[in-house]
Amino acid sequence: MRTVALLLLLAAGAPALSAQTPAGPSSTYPTYPTGPTGREAMKAAARSRAQSGDFEGAIRIYKQVLAMYPGDLEAQIQLARVLSWNREYGASISLYQEILKGSPHDAEALEGLARVYAWAGRLEQALETYQTLLADHPPNSGYQLEAARLEFALKDYAATRDAVASLLSTQPENREARLLLARLDLREGRFPNALKQFDQLLEQNPSDPEALHGKAQVDYYQGRLGEAYEIAAKLVNENPNDFDDVFLLANIERARRDRYGALALLDRAERLSPANPDVEEARDKVEWPFVLHTTASFAREIGHPGPADVGSFSSEDLRTSSFGTTLELGALPRSDSFLSLKYLPVSSPSGGIRGAAAPSEFAYRQATRLASFLTVRGGAGLVRFGPGALENVPGQPAPVSTATIRPVGFAGMSLSPRRDFSLDFGWSRSAIDSTPLSVRLGVVESRL
Repeated sequence: MRTVALLLLLAAGAPALSAQTPAGPSSTYPTYPTGPTGREAMKAAARSRAQSGDFEGAIRIYKQVLAMYPGDLEAQIQLARVLSWNREYGASISLYQEILKGSPHDAEALEGLARVYAWAGRLEQALETYQTLLADHPPNSGYQLEAARLEFALKDYAATRDAVASLLSTQPENREARLLLARLDLREGRFPNALKQFDQLLEQNPSDPEALHGKAQVDYYQGRLGEAYEIAAKLVNENPNDFDDVFLLANIERARRDRYGALALLDRAERLSPANPDVEEARDKVEWPFVLHTTASFAREIGHPGPADVGSFSSEDLRTSSFGTTLELGALPRSDSFLSLKYLPVSSPSGGIRGAAAPSEFAYRQATRLASFLTVRGGAGLVRFGPGALENVPGQPAPVSTATIRPVGFAGMSLSPRRDFSLDFGWSRSAIDSTPLSVRLGVVESRL
């Protein structure tokens, strides 16, 4: 009964395959004798076709073998494998499933089925198949690793961590398991742990490209753009056709505000992986390096007279609402630039400080990375205080003239001679806008 089902599958059960395959060999296709020696010769020819990349030719020969010898398990498994290499995943999965009906614990068929499920994007079924293999072969570290990779792809990070920890407890030198653990730490934002794992891999092989790529990613995410650029540029120089390395370097160049360098690398990445949505998204960020941030808030504070306020019966009612908008620019090389506008109305309808005031601030800020160890920051702007007229201040015998417009600004630098050591220097001149009185009088502080 299984033989009949297999013949039906080969002849009509896989329409995607039969529609492309002629009935019998073509006029130019070699024929072979039908004896045992001829069968082996046909399978050898099919293997040779597959190894040379002629998957269609290999499929035709394996189908001829199975038409004559439907019970040839080796030919069945090889045909299913070549179908998967030819990206005929549906036909390959159907054939593997038919094989497993007669041999449900055939390890080779289960391995092939798990791989095809993964290639076809059916990750849950691939994981179930590897779990079946692990039930039959518990100590097999290869199956454990593949199952852990699928759990990682399915975002079951807790199960991935348990599986990798189990592998490394018995095989501390297992490169693939440690690499997966490093990528898991990177995905979960555990950057120091990820860096530690990548460094261990690089101790075993200082030229390990995947460990170097991961270390460059850690540096990139933690803002160490100089170190990230050095590693990624070396990888791209050694592997110019590796999409992941080229795309990482493009993102690093974008973060360094090297617009033309980033666009050139994105062009290379697009040639390596056409119509890739990640590349298109990154290109939009480079070509339109503008981000608008907007904030709004309201706060109210009510203060009651304290023990020191002898004879005072009034409370202070301070209300603050704010609106701010910042335009982030990436137009200058190696720089982050910001134009900001802030409007902060402060009012106190009762109490010792009465009236309303509305400071407004317009400022330009910039941070420029002059070197991998040196970043310079600076900015300047104007603050408008209100209302700019004479005010009666408690304790003052005569009205006090309030400020209208005052300059503000800041300057600073960060020096990082080592990765674990940084020095920050800064000076600022800014408005104090925490109370209506300070706003009315235009109080500005300088801080070093």
